[in-house]
Amino acid sequence: MLLGAASIIAASTIAATWLTTRRIAQIIDSPASRDSIAATTPAATDVVDFYAAADITLEQVQTLLAGGGGAERLEAYPLHISFWNDEGDCLVNQPVVVEWRGGSDRVAVGSSGMLRIMLRSELLDGLRFRVVKGYTNVNQKTLPFGGKYRPYSPSGAAAQGLSDFEFEMRIWRQLVGQKLAKRGLSSADMGSQLRRSKCDWKQAQATSGPKLNAEEIYRLRRKSVVIVGHLLADGNVVYAAGVIVDPAGVIATAYHVMDKPEAVARCVTTVEGDCHPIVEIMAADKSRDAALIRIEAQELAASPFSPSDDVGASLTILSHPGGEFFSLTEGTLRRYQSALLYGVEVEQMVVTADFTDGASGGPVFNRRGEVAGIVSFRRSSDGAEPVKVASPASSLRALSN
Repeated sequence: MLLGAASIIAASTIAATWLTTRRIAQIIDSPASRDSIAATTPAATDVVDFYAAADITLEQVQTLLAGGGGAERLEAYPLHISFWNDEGDCLVNQPVVVEWRGGSDRVAVGSSGMLRIMLRSELLDGLRFRVVKGYTNVNQKTLPFGGKYRPYSPSGAAAQGLSDFEFEMRIWRQLVGQKLAKRGLSSADMGSQLRRSKCDWKQAQATSGPKLNAEEIYRLRRKSVVIVGHLLADGNVVYAAGVIVDPAGVIATAYHVMDKPEAVARCVTTVEGDCHPIVEIMAADKSRDAALIRIEAQELAASPFSPSDDVGASLTILSHPGGEFFSLTEGTLRRYQSALLYGVEVEQMVVTADFTDGASGGPVFNRRGEVAGIVSFRRSSDGAEPVKVASPASSLRALSN
């Protein structure tokens, strides 16, 4: 989240019912522990000058924010920093005071040992940290320069070895650039196009292949899975999922993934890290929670729809739970059920494969690597097993004339 100087630290990851909203400025520990830590005051402190400790200069950070090297000018940039003592111990579960010329903010480092803040131009002058005495050494993982730069290890999810943070930054830069250039689907067009119930597109007939295990499905189909990102007006980025179903840029996702009138920019990102503006909602169905969207791209890896799947069929979900991009879970098709939604009776799949916030719109693959459905929602009640619901492939096919 792009926050002002008076409040530079966001709350914990904010999640809609089955979408992940990632505030880039956040601490990655529980809200309860964070609040209790921030309320305490250490008995003795040291002051850590950010620039001296991180072996970087104010001018380097200012150049980064100004879009040096031809990049778009950035409103802010995330700083992920940890504090260490001379014995090699990392500062955890302790308060930290962030100070700059003209202000300060009390925050907390939880059990992760990582403090995450947003660097804005007004915070740069005199930036320093007041920490527990002795923890004056730092490492930082996000500013790509300086002697204390220790980047995140690749997640291994992408062919290019991108970490989750690198995915976040690519998506964020893409969305900020789209907003500034006014590229992609506008909110007005989104509202009208969500009312399109049919389109002329039809998926080419595919020949069913052999049965695959989960590892083979991951290798075969991960290039067809995308991250759907929305930049909200308040600076939050909402992540969900989709699946490419036509090499010419047609993507299947959930209706509620696209129903974001508050968004100011929208894009999809492939496993290779390529970002594309969403240019059209081809057709959508609110009752069935299904949508077909389009990007301007060619020769993409695509996955075919399944003709049908029986109860008990093995299933694999590829999605982005909690911002853990391109994650896999397995399960079975538990049952089909009928539901009345918005006055329409629809068919739904209940699955045992697990999913959570950020998985919406993600593909549910059968053992042939075909799209059996897309993730819709998860319903929980006290004392009962969570019900995990997907929209079947028939709901997606029904969007075509």
